[in-house]
Amino acid sequence: MLSTGTFPDRLKFSEVKPIYKKVDKTLITNYRPISLLSVFSKIFEKIIYKSLYHHLTSNSILVMEQFGFRCNNSTEIAIYTLINNILSSFYLRNRYQRVVINAHNNSNGYFSKWEEIQHGVPQGSVLGPLLFLIYVNDVSKSVSDKSSPILFVDDTSFIIANRDETKFKFNTNEIFN
Repeated sequence: MLSTGTFPDRLKFSEVKPIYKKVDKTLITNYRPISLLSVFSKIFEKIIYKSLYHHLTSNSILVMEQFGFRCNNSTEIAIYTLINNILSSFYLRNRYQRVVINAHNNSNGYFSKWEEIQHGVPQGSVLGPLLFLIYVNDVSKSVSDKSSPILFVDDTSFIIANRDETKFKFNTNEIFN
């Protein structure tokens, strides 16, 4: 098949199973179509995939900005990169700070030298708290089916309750691993 470039007609058939996604089960748009393919066609695809993916990555054809369907990438990394790029583009560049001790009206105190801020948002900024909320926003969504999360700024608690010990252990491991 690889040498001739042909794929057997029988392997071109699949059955589609609708998988429910969200909300109203009576709406067809709330289902994802999943194709059930033959094992042999999947093996064939895997061979082609490995060769093609190797070519694309070794020749740097796929852009680094694409996080979907790629090893060692995730939605979390994509969101982090997005927020970090937004902050860096208008807010987190060329910022400096110094430590001031016992200074009243900029006199009679001790001052450290000015240093560039490499990471983070200064305490006391107006935009910082909102940006932090965006950064941690999806934490509760990612575990809400396994626990009752409670967030207050950077303090997070997960209430995990299940009478079934096996499910309890599973949910605990899923959240903390």
